Amino acid sequence: MSRFAIPLAAGLVLALGGPAFAIDTPNERVTLARLGAVHVVVDELLREAPARYVYSVDLTLRQHIRLIRDRAIESYAITWSENRQAGVVDAAHLGTVRDAVRAKVQQFVAAWQTVNPLR
Repeated sequence: MSRFAIPLAAGLVLALGGPAFAIDTPNERVTLARLGAVHVVVDELLREAPARYVYSVDLTLRQHIRLIRDRAIESYAITWSENRQAGVVDAAHLGTVRDAVRAKVQQFVAAWQTVNPLR
């Protein structure tokens, strides 16, 4: 597993597995306000057959949370995500996976910018 860390303020996950649905609404976007850094995890591609790869690109944001009813209870929860994109590509078309990851990151940045306007 490759890991690239930016100071941990939340977990941004691009990985196999995770939710297959998007939660990118105004209610979820507000959780991105004042978010200054993220931790990124990228899992390896799985090889299906010679020169073919199965991929799944999921982008989720997990943040440290505290319950309102009992502020002593803390956990992590997915507060924002985008729809999963999955497929099978051969070695000559691995750029498709990179493009899918880039598109998901751009979606996250666009959502982040809606609640963090430039000053």
